[in-house]
Formats: sequence, C-alpha cells, structure tokens
Amino acid sequence: MNIPERSESINIRKAQVNDVEFICELLFGLKSMYASCTETSLDAFSKNYMAAIEQALKSPTNSIWVAQTPGGEIVGFISMTRRLVLRLAGEVGVLEEIFVRQDYRRRGVGYKLWQYAIEELRKQRIKTVEVVSSLAHPGQRQFVRKIGLEWYSNIHRVQI
Repeated sequence: MNIPERSESINIRKAQVNDVEFICELLFGLKSMYASCTETSLDAFSKNYMAAIEQALKSPTNSIWVAQTPGGEIVGFISMTRRLVLRLAGEVGVLEEIFVRQDYRRRGVGYKLWQYAIEELRKQRIKTVEVVSSLAHPGQRQFVRKIGLEWYSNIHRVQI
C-alpha cells in the first residue's frame, strides 16, 4: 500500500509550464468538489482552463506554487495574485485557490503551501493577504482557523 508522505517530505516550488496539466487536473478536482464546474470530464475541462493556467504562469501578478512528492508527483497547489489597493496604499496578496489531493489532506501539505506562499509574498514586501473561502465546506473552516485568519468582510460577486 502506498501511504502518502507527511508534509516534511513534500517539496514546495514555483510552478512551471510543464506542470500545467497537473494543475489543471487538481483544479478540476477543486471545482468538481464544489459542483462549480459545468464540464463533466477532465478533457472538456482542460480545453476551457488550460490556456488560463498557462497565462497565469506567465503573468507578473500571478503566482502558482506546487507541492511535489520526492518521486516528482504533484499533489497540491496554491494560486495567489497581487493587486494594488488604494485604501491600503500598497499591494495586497489574494489567495485565489488552494487544493490538495484527497489522499494527501490532513497531513500538513496545505499549510506548508500557505506558509511558502506567505514567505514569497513577504519577500515582495506585501503585508496583507486576502482570502476568499467557502465556509460551507467543513475542511475549509478548519483550514482557515489553522492559518489564523481574521474575519474582515464578505466578498460578493456578480456575473456581468
């Protein structure tokens, strides 16, 4: 039986173009989990999302980091953006997505991704991070408590 490693053996690194397919597969898992995905297969999903992932990897305001096993398997990712906020007189990091494969959850991988991303943002002199989460999901409630989030406001979204 292949037992997933604890987070100590997981390497976090900046995502590369050759990681796009793996990130796309994980993103499909994330969106499927929340039933926010109209595509019913990974192939159909990839046709719609692969280009966006590639674009994010090339964008100076997007950062994606992956969690990789010693054997080279990608088991999670975190995606963050940066944006200028006038009321704060500086840039803010925004956690866009974080996802860890089911068999690697509750082993510290998500927390390790979070810590790595925060350190990278600190190097860029970013002092505030905003997180959009679905507190309807029990796993997210635990995770946001673990990373020490302070509740600030709700984000409302409208499709235009």
